[in-house]
Amino acid sequence: MSQNKILIIEDGQRRAYSIKPSLRKNGYSVLSIAETGDKASHHAENYKPDLVMINIQQNSETDSIETAILLRNQLGTPIIFLSAQHNNNVFEQVLKAEPNGYITPPFTEAQLLATIEIALYKNRKDNELMNVIKKLEVRLRHRRLHGMIPICSYCKNIRDDSGFWFQIEEYIRDHSEADFTHGICPTCMEKNYPEFSNEINC
Repeated sequence: MSQNKILIIEDGQRRAYSIKPSLRKNGYSVLSIAETGDKASHHAENYKPDLVMINIQQNSETDSIETAILLRNQLGTPIIFLSAQHNNNVFEQVLKAEPNGYITPPFTEAQLLATIEIALYKNRKDNELMNVIKKLEVRLRHRRLHGMIPICSYCKNIRDDSGFWFQIEEYIRDHSEADFTHGICPTCMEKNYPEFSNEINC
């Protein structure tokens, strides 16, 4: 197991110190135990944790949830809430932070580790998906014709960004979703095939 960095946030620090040895024993690096609010934000900015665990204590629900939302918006870090409260109102507020896990005591070491690993795995997969989406967006942008396009005044070939020249049909086909079907306009028909021009016009 790679040594993922975990930042623990709580005001009282009682539960944090109780799980800290278990986390270290199982290969995690516990960066710090911080209070909610500005201190938590400062620690997260400095340490760049792989996961944040926030202990929700009675009368500190709002601070804990606001801290979680702030960290998710700033760093996109996965978040797990620890809470001894079985309150539907608190749980509804927790959902606003879009946590990756929620665990209530009493819990075993195995349950804690499973919650952490699932949160880290889900975050990795979410990041992989976002990277794929970004790459697709870049490819789509490249397939849209925009800006100034260098075109030869005589043969009408087009020069790409690498300096190579292509027939206009090939260039548009490669840089858009369009394709071509060929025909002959009346002007070209009259110029190149005058013997057939009158028959078509009739």
